[in-house]
Amino acid sequence: QDRAKDILATDKPLTKSQLRAARRLSTCAAFSALEIRGAGLRKGSALAAECGGVGQNLLRKLTGDNKIFELRVAQKDMKGEYVELPLIRIRDDKYCGYEVLDWYLTTARPLFDFANPEFCEKRKCARATHLFVSEQSARPLSGKMLYKWFKQSSADIGLPMYPHNFRHGFATLLLARSWSNRGRAAAYLGCSVRVLDTYYGWIDKRQKLEEVQDLLAE
Repeated sequence: QDRAKDILATDKPLTKSQLRAARRLSTCAAFSALEIRGAGLRKGSALAAECGGVGQNLLRKLTGDNKIFELRVAQKDMKGEYVELPLIRIRDDKYCGYEVLDWYLTTARPLFDFANPEFCEKRKCARATHLFVSEQSARPLSGKMLYKWFKQSSADIGLPMYPHNFRHGFATLLLARSWSNRGRAAAYLGCSVRVLDTYYGWIDKRQKLEEVQDLLAE
């Protein structure tokens, strides 16, 4: 987000390369906010999020003095045996998740032509409804492009990652802390405990092996 803000902090028209960089960096910042302050979404589930239109599933709400975004991911947007995630809330009291998404929606997303009201009105074309927008049309950003952008942007700030690292990494850390967190990890990933046991059972086995090693050392 800071890198994108630096690019946009100018009174001069953006060059094509600056515009592309700002789009890329801001998209990756918003995706990171969803993952860190929301839930460990697969990139396909995140790219299916809509902030407008009849399929809108990302809503801005006010609860008392707190502002929140609510995201509902339908089961059809999950994979295989994965279950429907509970309602995901990104609150303004949880680090900067709400702040980043708010900035993305109001400042960065309109940098995409088909998410810009003035551009769409001038061209007499439909405006994009998806949270993450393609540069070429009103269609959602492709998974391939998000992967490319995220790989490049994370490397730029010295934390080389892929989109799936959020999902896999957080679950691994949670289970490594305690295998009793299986239920929490399953809810975080939006999968059944049985599926989690299949793909993350190696953590429990490693913990048991280390327990035996400690006993033998004693």
